Amino acid sequence: MISILLIFTVGIIPPLISVWVIRQAQAEANDRLQRAISRASRAWVPDDSAPDLSPEPWQIIGDRTCQFNAHSAYIRCAVNPSGPCQGCRHYEPANFSLQNLNY
Repeated sequence: MISILLIFTVGIIPPLISVWVIRQAQAEANDRLQRAISRASRAWVPDDSAPDLSPEPWQIIGDRTCQFNAHSAYIRCAVNPSGPCQGCRHYEPANFSLQNLNY
């Protein structure tokens, strides 16, 4: 009877130790993750002072009513970037009215 109990004990102890070690490692990993999340959330501050790089309406060159207008201060359009817009054979009216523009 004692030999059966000894065999049973020797057989069940390694899996129990393994389960205990795995649970300890998971608990430690969760704790480290929570600390990292809380540290990152305290350190992150949104930067509202970042400059807005979109051009002002008065800086946009080219014909604003053309569908191909790049709305850029540097190039006029995708088809004819160097211009001029007057008399361009690629002109197509844009699919919006000028009232919808925020200029």
